[in-house]
Amino acid sequence: RSGLMERGGRSLGELTLLQEVSDVLARTVRLDRVLRVLLSAVVHPRGLGLAQAALFLCETAADNAELPVSLRGRLARRRPVDDGFDPGAGPLSADLERMALAEDAAWEVGMAGALRRFLIPMGLEVHPLIRAMTENAPTRIQLGESEDAIEPRLGPIFGPVQAVLAPLHSQGKRLGVLVGITDSQA
Repeated sequence: RSGLMERGGRSLGELTLLQEVSDVLARTVRLDRVLRVLLSAVVHPRGLGLAQAALFLCETAADNAELPVSLRGRLARRRPVDDGFDPGAGPLSADLERMALAEDAAWEVGMAGALRRFLIPMGLEVHPLIRAMTENAPTRIQLGESEDAIEPRLGPIFGPVQAVLAPLHSQGKRLGVLVGITDSQA
């Protein structure tokens, strides 16, 4: 019975998070801002609370917008460390909007540059990001180890940490992969 109550509470928390993100997205029209809101929700202490998160999105063929030809790093966020994100203060949507619209910190600028140089052809099916994109559920890998041996490697970007690779799909279409860093040393 207590397990059922706990699962119900967790589900309610997840639905509340989705509603908060939806509120911000409803006021946002630019794709980059939408992506920033999503990443902010993933790293925010009242969201999923990951240490870092990055998006790798599909790039399509110039003559066929339905045919993904590569996966490229796009954007990253890290968990906020200042005291401006008090878990009990105000709606989460206000924090997410503030994080998404804030000027990028030096770390985010550097990380975005490194991510944009990260390009994986779709034909490289053994790469962990391409494999993750074909899954229906998130997978975990240890960066910097044998699981991360195919070039381009994720370890040099994120360090030797454990990562969660979550496929991004919409209506059966593969959109990309979210990389979440769970290690507190990130």
